Amino acid sequence: MSKYTLLMLEIGGIQDFVFQTNNLKVNVGASRLVRDISEKWVGAAIGGLKSNLVLTQAGEVVLQELAIEASPDLDVEFIYLGGGNALMLFRDEAKAKTFTQQISLQILKETPDLSAHIARVNIDLKGEVFVHAFEALRRKLALRKQQPAPRMATPAQAVSAPCVFTGHAAAKLHELDEGAPSPISAAVERKIEAFASEKHAISENYTPDKAVLAQTNWGASSAAYVLDFEDFGTLDEASYIAIVHADGNGMGKRIQALKDGHETADKNRAYIQKLRTFSSSAADAANNALKATVLSLIECYDPAIDGWQRQEGVEPADRERLPLVERQPKSYWDNEAKSWVTLPVLPLRVVVAGGDDVTFVTDGRLGLALAQRYLEAFGEQILADGERAVGRAGVAIVNTHYPFSRAYDLVDELARHAKKAGADGKQESIDWHFGVNGVIRTAKEMRQTSYHVASGSLISRPMPLTSNDWRNWDTFTRHLAEFQNGREWKGKRNKVKALQTALRAGPEATSVFRHNYGLDALPVGKKNASPTYSLNGWHEGCCVYFDALEAMDLFIPLEQPK
Repeated sequence: MSKYTLLMLEIGGIQDFVFQTNNLKVNVGASRLVRDISEKWVGAAIGGLKSNLVLTQAGEVVLQELAIEASPDLDVEFIYLGGGNALMLFRDEAKAKTFTQQISLQILKETPDLSAHIARVNIDLKGEVFVHAFEALRRKLALRKQQPAPRMATPAQAVSAPCVFTGHAAAKLHELDEGAPSPISAAVERKIEAFASEKHAISENYTPDKAVLAQTNWGASSAAYVLDFEDFGTLDEASYIAIVHADGNGMGKRIQALKDGHETADKNRAYIQKLRTFSSSAADAANNALKATVLSLIECYDPAIDGWQRQEGVEPADRERLPLVERQPKSYWDNEAKSWVTLPVLPLRVVVAGGDDVTFVTDGRLGLALAQRYLEAFGEQILADGERAVGRAGVAIVNTHYPFSRAYDLVDELARHAKKAGADGKQESIDWHFGVNGVIRTAKEMRQTSYHVASGSLISRPMPLTSNDWRNWDTFTRHLAEFQNGREWKGKRNKVKALQTALRAGPEATSVFRHNYGLDALPVGKKNASPTYSLNGWHEGCCVYFDALEAMDLFIPLEQPK
């Protein structure tokens, strides 16, 4: 029999579900539940059906290279799985319907705030073109998402207490962070339970093993992981976190390109294989990039200052005025050793990692450098289509008490902005915003009111990491290094503020500022230096220096200690 059922599953509402609260444990637990859908629930929903899905002892999902048309005992073939998405090929429609019922029921019971969008089409693998069936399935799913089933919240009794996180009816009292018991909803309770099983697991997946750590200055055989947003930042100082969201740039077009040369029935299996390997290679690239990012953070730890700080060209007398992230210790109970263990805290927490989507939280002063390092590491890898992986990132640096859900909305918007600077998916790009004043608005609104002056735009972001002109990461960081530690600028706060004021006033005011301070020119990068912008601070309606000046107190480069 060559008639099969192609089914696509897409989980909706993930962002709101994961980033609903300002409690990191609840957010990480929610992320764990989303991963459970791919790693556990989907496998359970197919019941006793034989498939190519294997869950290793380490909890990793592996899809075996089995073709359903060549394996008579195979009931369902997973083409790809992860990140809240699945594409599956069932031997018959009845089995696909049963799976739909089972997975929908479990999601409704365990995570009612999530939506299971499912569509299916039948296909004759011998006589019909898989590419066409897949496109029809995607259109059908898109229509299904536009017409969601109506939802009604279960009304609370008049005597019910509201959940401290969601405002929904509370189901129990729970002690949060050693405080008084607080009312929480059943949905939040499930997230907290999921966090208990997750705890450090997702971060441990990206941490180097003991042998690698021994070759660094880390000074410990492992690391503790941030459990609360307040764990970021230096003690007794105002704390800022950086939320980083990165994903592949131009991935949709690359997936579309996979169909080239495969629009005949005899190419069905080859196309299925391309879909699977491309999806797997993108997930592997993101996974490897996260590992490289964490390793870079560890390698840049300086035991002399017990933390992270700019290294290049810094004299001992300069350190007191430069941004510093101190490494914090954390004690926890080791069930195996039956004793308390103290480990240094790694100031990075992975919240979401699925497919090519990654979201992590770090200290506000490390966010930009870590985002750039992630994009760099992601771009060092070749995907299954033979082309380099290309990523984009949005970074929001906000106070630890800033509403996390709104911060993520901002990050998501910034990542979309970054796409515009990505050379149509061919170049890594980044955008960021410093939300230190606590204003809750969209990036577009804030830029229109705070970063647009008569002469043009005060900021040059979003920007590509590399380019043939001045607008790139290298220029930004070179300017920043000069303002933080250059001979003409270090320690001269009034001079820096005067430059910011002049830049807001425009090119002529900036030229007057330079003349008054006896400066031949403002800092320039080694590459693509422009005499014009170094004289008046502007280039074609865009301020060249404001990005660097704004980042002075909230940027630490990843530089290894001498």
